[in-house]
Amino acid sequence: MKQQLNAEQRDSDRYAVHNLVCDAGTVVDLSAEGASVERHTAWPVGTTRLMTIRDGAQQVRVEAECVHSESSTPDLFHLGLRFLDLEPDDRAALEELAARHADY
Repeated sequence: MKQQLNAEQRDSDRYAVHNLVCDAGTVVDLSAEGASVERHTAWPVGTTRLMTIRDGAQQVRVEAECVHSESSTPDLFHLGLRFLDLEPDDRAALEELAARHADY
């Protein structure tokens, strides 16, 4: 059984972000290892999907695994996603997106 990573288990900083979307929904926080996404339907834990994270200027295609899924309200779900098999260029692009859209 896979466990959700907590802050002490992450190797990269996670940033609360704004103005970022992906195929799965609205990105609420992002790191080079994963993201939290809000959407209107749940994903079962263990689901993997290819998705694109984007703003108006840049996009990064990643494979993501759902490691956490819970209902925030009856029609809104919060997903914890872990990125799989990232290339160094994609990791750097995710770090750039996170820094550019961070809520400071």
